[in-house]
Amino acid sequence: MSTTLAEALAHARTVASTNRCGATNALAAVARMRRRHTRGDEVAFVRPAVPSVFPPAAMTGDATVIRGRAYGDGTYVASASSVANASSVANVSSVASASSVASAYKGFNKNATHAQWWESAPGGYAGRSGPQKNGAYSGDVATVVDGDPVPGEWLQLQLPGHVVLASYSISPRQDGSYPLQQRNPGSWVLAGSADGSTWTRLSTVTGHQWTDYDTLTLDLSAVSAPPPPLICFRLIVVNVGNWGTGDHPGASVNELYLTGS
Repeated sequence: MSTTLAEALAHARTVASTNRCGATNALAAVARMRRRHTRGDEVAFVRPAVPSVFPPAAMTGDATVIRGRAYGDGTYVASASSVANASSVANVSSVASASSVASAYKGFNKNATHAQWWESAPGGYAGRSGPQKNGAYSGDVATVVDGDPVPGEWLQLQLPGHVVLASYSISPRQDGSYPLQQRNPGSWVLAGSADGSTWTRLSTVTGHQWTDYDTLTLDLSAVSAPPPPLICFRLIVVNVGNWGTGDHPGASVNELYLTGS
């Protein structure tokens, strides 16, 4: 008997509850789930012939099944090192909306507008009221990338299949009443993994100065050694804000777009 789509989604949510692309057994579980989709509920992952944006449609939860697209069908799992709770999300009109604003999938819901962002739990970055105003991370979260720990809260996407990343884009937090250079990533590392446990550095940005709300795109095609096909992508926020304009200690990402084939 084939697994129904509802059962598959429930299974994916169980995988997402680990809050990491992380364990190899979690990836194997998703692979088994895809193989069981053999009849009407089949969701087959197809890599695009040319670099295209992932996910191919808006995510509506931390585990989202996307179907009926020309490429990229399957279960997408968004996760984060931490998520701000309702009481710590600033500039949101109600506790009800605040409780869902910070979710990891909001970084992949194709909605780069106010109150549609991922935000980490407060407590890890130097704020403007502290002894330093550089927004540096001082918490205990770190990802081992190429054998070395990279500190910082992270936002992550697990794809249904492996792709070769060509570029990525970050849309900063859209909040007209809040200076855009605060809480948005100032320095970061984008890492990728083929198995969910070993991470490779794909891009490093230091001291980026946000001057407007435009989406920033970084091209990886000029790299001398193109990355191999990867299934997990993690944006690690090392600093928040423009230099000297740190905010209360939390990181925000409005949208993260991954383009690959």
